Amino acid sequence: IKYCIKFPPAPIINNNDNYRNVVSFGDKKNILIFGCSYAYGAQLQEIETFGYKLAKRLKSTVYNRSFPGWGLQHMYYQLFSSKLDEYVQTDDIDVIIYVYMQDHVNRLYAYFWGSQFENIFNIRYYLSDDKLKEAKIRFPLINMLFLTKGIRNIAHNHYVKSYEFSEDSKQLMLALLEASYNKLKEKYPNARFIFLEYIDLSLSPFKDEIKNVGWEYFSTSDFIYPSIDLNEEEYHFKNDPHPTGKAWSVVVDSMVNEKVLY
Repeated sequence: IKYCIKFPPAPIINNNDNYRNVVSFGDKKNILIFGCSYAYGAQLQEIETFGYKLAKRLKSTVYNRSFPGWGLQHMYYQLFSSKLDEYVQTDDIDVIIYVYMQDHVNRLYAYFWGSQFENIFNIRYYLSDDKLKEAKIRFPLINMLFLTKGIRNIAHNHYVKSYEFSEDSKQLMLALLEASYNKLKEKYPNARFIFLEYIDLSLSPFKDEIKNVGWEYFSTSDFIYPSIDLNEEEYHFKNDPHPTGKAWSVVVDSMVNEKVLY
C-alpha cells in the first residue's frame, strides 16, 4: 500500500525566538522574507501566513524574518547583527522578499518597542553625509519601559507628511534598501530581490529608483486578479487592515500564476 498511495509532504517546522518558524515543504527554493506584522502574520495561525503558503505552494523552504511593528530599519539592523545568521542556517537563498505597506515610511522616523527582553527595540537610523547612522535615544530607560502605542502615534502624527514622500523620506528609504541589498548580496550572491508593496501603489513612481538599488518592484495591485479587491473585508480583519489567510492565498496564487516569482 505504501508504494501505491502518496500523501502530501508534511512541513518541517523549526521554531526560533520571537520570529515565525522556518517552514519547509521541500527544497525547490529557499526564500527569505522581511517586513512587519503583515508579512509576519499578525493574528494568524502559522498555516495561514504568507510564508507558510509560499512554502507549501512552491514546495520550498521559507525563512520569515519579519517582525511586528517594524519595517526597513529592522531589516537593516538584522543584517549587521548575528541574529540573522542564527536563524538562516544556509548560504543558499534563491529569493529575498521585502513586504512593504504604506506606514513603513512613518516608521523610518518613529521608535518602536519589540520586547523588553529583546535587543531589537528602539532602533532608528538617519542619513548624514549620505551615510546611515543610528539615532541616539533620549531617556532610553523611559522609552524602554513606557513606550506605548499612544506615544508611538504622537511620533506618527508628527511625521504624517512622510506619507507624501518628501525627498528626505525617499532618500532614507532608498539608503536602507541599498545598504540591505549590498549586505544580503554579499552573503547570497545568486538571490533575486523582490520589493512587494501590499495593495498600495504609492511607491510606483519610484520603482525605477528602487530597481537601481537592487530590488525588483511589484505591487499586489499590479498582479492580483482584477475581480479581487484586497481592501474588501473578507481579506482583512474587521476594523483592522491586517491580511487574513484568504488574502495571502490570493497573493501567493497570483504571484505564482503571474510568474512574479520566476
